[in-house]
Amino acid sequence: MGKPVIDVVYVMLNQYAEALSETVGPLVSRLNSCVCPARAEHSKSLLRPHDRLASLVAGALIDIVSAPFTGGCVVPVVTGAYGKPDFAEGFGLHFSLSHSRNAACCAVSQRPVGIDIERSIDSCESLFSLCLADAELACIKDCSNRVERIRLFTKLWTRKEALGKYLGCGLNELVLRTDVLHWPGDTAGFLVCRHIRGVQGAVPQIESFELFEAYMSVCGYGRVRVTSRTLSDVLAPAASGICNPSYECEL
Repeated sequence: MGKPVIDVVYVMLNQYAEALSETVGPLVSRLNSCVCPARAEHSKSLLRPHDRLASLVAGALIDIVSAPFTGGCVVPVVTGAYGKPDFAEGFGLHFSLSHSRNAACCAVSQRPVGIDIERSIDSCESLFSLCLADAELACIKDCSNRVERIRLFTKLWTRKEALGKYLGCGLNELVLRTDVLHWPGDTAGFLVCRHIRGVQGAVPQIESFELFEAYMSVCGYGRVRVTSRTLSDVLAPAASGICNPSYECEL
C-alpha cells in the first residue's frame, strides 16, 4: 500500500483583506449556500467582513477537497471534546480548516490531520517568551532583524496550531511549549502525541509552506499534496445553483 495522501487546497484572498461590507456582502450571500448552516451561523458571529468571507470560503472548501474521497455522499461532521470539527467516526476520513485575514484552506486525509494558515503576525514580539520552547526562542533571538523574527514566529505559530488541531486539543500549554521548529526531535514528538492522544506508533510530520504574505503548516501522516484555487472556483457551484454540501454538521 502506498503512502497516505493529505490533500490540501488553499485560496488567497488578499484583494478582499481591506474590503468593505458592500464589496464582501454579495460574496458572503452566495457562499452561504455552499456551507452547512452551522458554518453560516458561525460566520455571522465574526465582526469584520473579510473574516466572514474567509470563514465561508474555508467551509466551502470541505466539499471541494473531500469530493474525491466521498464521491458526493453525505458525511456527518461532529465536534470533538475541545471543539475541533471533523468527519464522524466510521467513515475513515478526516479534515481540518483554517482561515486568516487574507487566506483560507482545508486539508482532508484518511488519517487525523491538522492545518493552519496565517498572514504575517506583525505584533508578535511580546508573545515570544509566552509561547515558544527554549530552542525556538534561541533561534528567534538569532534572527538578524525584525522582519526575519516575524517570519520565523509566524511559521512556528502555524506549526503549533496545526499540531494542536491534529491532536484535537488546540493550543494548550504543552503544545505551546513543544519545539516544533526541530520537530519531532529525539523524543518530544513521541511524548507529546502519547500524552494527549495515547499514540503509540509513528509520530506525524509537520510541513510548512511559505505562500504570498502567509504561512501554512500541515500536521499528519503521508504525502502532502497542495493545490491553489481562486475564489471564482469556490463560487462556481453557487453560481450554477447546484451547490449542495456533501457533509452534515452536527455542531
